[in-house]
Amino acid sequence: MRNLFTVIALGLILWGLSGCKESNGSAQNHDQKLVGTWMYEVTQKRVNNDWTNMPSVTGSDGKIIYHANGAATISMTFNGEPHSQDFEWKLLENGDYYINGELRGKLEFDGNSKFYIYTNETFDPTVGENIPGEYRDVYHK
Repeated sequence: MRNLFTVIALGLILWGLSGCKESNGSAQNHDQKLVGTWMYEVTQKRVNNDWTNMPSVTGSDGKIIYHANGAATISMTFNGEPHSQDFEWKLLENGDYYINGELRGKLEFDGNSKFYIYTNETFDPTVGENIPGEYRDVYHK
């Protein structure tokens, strides 16, 4: 079960395919915007150029707390069981998103209270493994 959580937890944060954009031209850079607590909202799949919500697993939710020093913690409840995992993050101005020193994709802000992490695969708990496609996780404050 712990390995399953690890795969799911990392799957929630390791997405990336699309470019990053500034929405308001503020002096606040990307890494400063990311600092704080973000709630997981949904994973979406691109189907016919539209984003559709994937079904959520009953009893699951999550959040990520990003610290200014580059540390972070993802907390998740899966099948009613709480779990958490620490990791290191880095976000470049072009949206490149790194986890524990490895490029994991692109992050795009939508204003100051929402962001998307894009990827070409996601963990599917019904089959117990990653599945290919175009996906994005949505987080909000």
